[in-house]
Amino acid sequence: LSAGGAVLDIGCAPGSWMQYAAKRAGEKGCVVGVDKNPPAGKFPAWVHFIQGDILGVKGEALLQAAGRKFDAVLSDAAPSTTGERFVDQQNSLRLAERALALAREVLKPGGHLVMKVFQGPDAKKLLDACRAEFEEVQMEKPQSSRKESFEVYCVALRRKSAV
Repeated sequence: LSAGGAVLDIGCAPGSWMQYAAKRAGEKGCVVGVDKNPPAGKFPAWVHFIQGDILGVKGEALLQAAGRKFDAVLSDAAPSTTGERFVDQQNSLRLAERALALAREVLKPGGHLVMKVFQGPDAKKLLDACRAEFEEVQMEKPQSSRKESFEVYCVALRRKSAV
């Protein structure tokens, strides 16, 4: 995230990632947040919020809000959990697949994608799909994450220009 950059924050509520992205982008940058729920707090003028379900939001609306392609797409979106591990993993995977699909539409070549996904048997397919489109891809579990948590982040760097 750099000064003047454009950042899409999927699943932006309560707003901590959006605040950080706004600080990094600065007033010459642009941050667009999308969530079913509005973020808490006040944000600078270069931060825009679209209320809606990410599964239904169109890439065109995101590009229109930013006025350009994005340098980074961040997704901390998580499903409402059911307590059924397999169901929760599949719902998380669906959100991550949607984040990747939106990144295909709105992320400029050389841009980055970071998205949360719950570990499960199908997470490798998501990783492989990212490897086809980004130069470097890895799964990371933040140190701040609880040991029993099965959430990880797919970090995909430098989108290839010809995909």
